Amino acid sequence: MTMIIRKIVFFDKISEECQGSVELKINDLDLFSHYKQYIKEDPNLFLEYPIHENEEHFFHHYVSLKFDFNRYDYFLSCSELGV
Repeated sequence: MTMIIRKIVFFDKISEECQGSVELKINDLDLFSHYKQYIKEDPNLFLEYPIHENEEHFFHHYVSLKFDFNRYDYFLSCSELGV
């Protein structure tokens, strides 16, 4: 069985180097509802999607990350964990 781990990955805006990631504790229904415009092309949301400043409030319900959009670019990402 495969488990999908959702996370927010963030990159330095200047160096473009990955600065870290934080696991996102969100149920698929909430996530798919928020990203419904991508479901037709990516029904499981396996691709990476940028997180914009106007989405910060949505993600604060699911992760304790202090967003700094002046320094970092943020992306919704996922990885598979074989169980």
